[in-house]
Amino acid sequence: MFRRVPRPDRIIYWPTAFVLAFASLYYLVRAMGAMYGVYGPTIFQFVPLEVATTICSDATLIVTLCGLILASNVQARRDAEKLALFDPLTNLPNRRYFRERLTAIERTAGVSGRRFGLIHLKMNSLNAVNEQFGRAAGDDLLLRVSRSMAGTLRECDCVARLEGEEFIVIAESIQNRSELLEIAKRVKEAMESHAIQSNASFTFQAHCGCALFPDDGRTAETVMRVAYDQMHVHNSRPEAAAFSLVV
Repeated sequence: MFRRVPRPDRIIYWPTAFVLAFASLYYLVRAMGAMYGVYGPTIFQFVPLEVATTICSDATLIVTLCGLILASNVQARRDAEKLALFDPLTNLPNRRYFRERLTAIERTAGVSGRRFGLIHLKMNSLNAVNEQFGRAAGDDLLLRVSRSMAGTLRECDCVARLEGEEFIVIAESIQNRSELLEIAKRVKEAMESHAIQSNASFTFQAHCGCALFPDDGRTAETVMRVAYDQMHVHNSRPEAAAFSLVV
């Protein structure tokens, strides 16, 4: 209860752990005293002082149990929130988390006048990987791609897995389109840098579309739709660079 406890949960876990340690030590001392005959011929025979100490120890035990129940409820709530907001395979934010964050960023950008960009990406061979090498290989590829993309982003950016082979990046505090395109290029290259471990010659191409708020739309939904359309234009024209389509 002391180790690896998130800072917001320490106010619950640490006092409970101290009370549990105190109760355990008290009952250990009582047990040792009973073994040496401090309480009389039997361990159930009390001396007057033991009445008060027993009441205190029972109260301590009740507080400990309540703390354990509260801590378990907090942990269960956090697990439920993580399951609802994060993809279980890649541990990236899911569509719901993305929508909530996009709404908050749009509200902030509308007040401050800042720009933000959206980068929509899609792996074009995930189904082929699953069919040819098995779902385990596809899951491993998704996991490595997700970690690689997340490693190329700034601290203020966020990459989310929308579904299947589609990802989207929110790039906050963008100064101009060139900065957005540079981020998109890094993320796309990071996605395409991975191959199937059982067949290094099997590579794939990622399709990418970008859009900038408020240049490409006055609402976040419009900007998201523009990025999605640009990605599909790139998908239908592999010879075209996604980055030139939005300039």
